[in-house]
Amino acid sequence: LIVDQSKPRDRPQPNYVAISKTVLPGPNIYWTLCCIRYVEVSGDVEWLSLMLPKFEKALQYLVRMIDKESGLVYATGPLFIDVFVREGFTTDTNAGTVFSLRKFAEVCDELGRHEEAAELRATADRMSDAMNKMLWAK
Repeated sequence: LIVDQSKPRDRPQPNYVAISKTVLPGPNIYWTLCCIRYVEVSGDVEWLSLMLPKFEKALQYLVRMIDKESGLVYATGPLFIDVFVREGFTTDTNAGTVFSLRKFAEVCDELGRHEEAAELRATADRMSDAMNKMLWAK
C-alpha cells in the first residue's frame, strides 16, 4: 500500500453521505469491511480484484488521518457508524480502523503481498497500543 502523504484537504475529495444524509469526512469503514466479508464468504476473487483500488484508496485515506503524536485517527466526523461522539479521537473510528487494517492485511496475504500485509499489521498494532493508552478507562 503506497500512501499519498499529502493531506486530504489539499486535493479535491468526493462527498461521502450516510443514509441519514449526514456528510461523512471520508469513506465508510463499515462498507469496506462488508465488502471484504462478501469476498470471504463468496470467494469472488474477480470482484475483489475490481474493487481493490477502491479499498486501497479508502485505506490510504484512513492512514493519512492517523495523528503522528497520538498514533490515533482524528476524524472530523463519523467514519464507522453514526454515533453521538462524531469527531476527534473516537473509539469506534479507531477500533474500526484497526480491524480494517488487519482485514486488509489478510487480503494482501491472499494476494501474495506479504510485505504490505506486515506493514498494515504493524500500523494496526501501534494504533491498538495507542487506543489502550488514550481511549481505555480503568
